[in-house]
Amino acid sequence: MFRLPRLFPSAFQLAIHGVTQQDAGVASAVINAATQVGSSIGTAILNTLAVTATATYLATHRTAPSLHRAALVHGYSTATAWATGLLAAMAVLIYLLIPGRRQPIEHKQTTHAQTAKEES
Repeated sequence: MFRLPRLFPSAFQLAIHGVTQQDAGVASAVINAATQVGSSIGTAILNTLAVTATATYLATHRTAPSLHRAALVHGYSTATAWATGLLAAMAVLIYLLIPGRRQPIEHKQTTHAQTAKEES
């Protein structure tokens, strides 16, 4: 079964790929902030879509005993359809943007003694 906790470590590792050890803390902070902000904005947009679809359904249909339930189902279905479409579009975009093979990046690691030697 697919679960999100299995996804995040790989996504974060891909996001910091190529970042120097010196900048790893800053990169990690940016990734965490982007994840939090993106999740909040995504939830707000999907909630807006669901509420708008529910209100539109209520306004355009005649009053019936099961109208509220049907309107809620319509609103949630609309938000789910949008989320599915956006997820599919992002999957295609990620597939196209992330190269298949990457050459390992060689970082020149120097010690303090080597740095002092080079400066003199």
